[in-house]
Amino acid sequence: MISRPFRALFVTELLTSLNLNAFVVRKKRVKTWFAAVALIVGLMPAYAMLAATEVIAFRYLNRHGLPLQDVVLTGLYAAAQLVLLLAAIPIVYSALYQSNELSILLPLPYPPWQILAAKLGAVYVPEMLLGWAFFVPGLAAYHA
Repeated sequence: MISRPFRALFVTELLTSLNLNAFVVRKKRVKTWFAAVALIVGLMPAYAMLAATEVIAFRYLNRHGLPLQDVVLTGLYAAAQLVLLLAAIPIVYSALYQSNELSILLPLPYPPWQILAAKLGAVYVPEMLLGWAFFVPGLAAYHA
């Protein structure tokens, strides 16, 4: 069971790490939505190409009766984990060592392990979403 103060600290860290506070500020809201939509639209063709390539690969393997579907799925999982590792190293470093909020957080009535857990949890959630974004198209193509 997560305590209410720890949950508040975690949500604050998550909003700060993802820079979602700009959605709250009225003056920055339109510009932030425009940037988010432009980023999603800009990356959509590359993501669609990744998903289409995985679907084509699994269809080819099924059509020719090659028993390599499990190996390809394992390779996709390994590739997703490698992408996560390469993306996580600078994010964890900046969350733990380059954030200037420790002077604000340490005097608060949180134990240090809760501050560290909130910081690492705020890194873990987006990293898992990124991992699923790379792995789910291959998993869907495997089961199709």
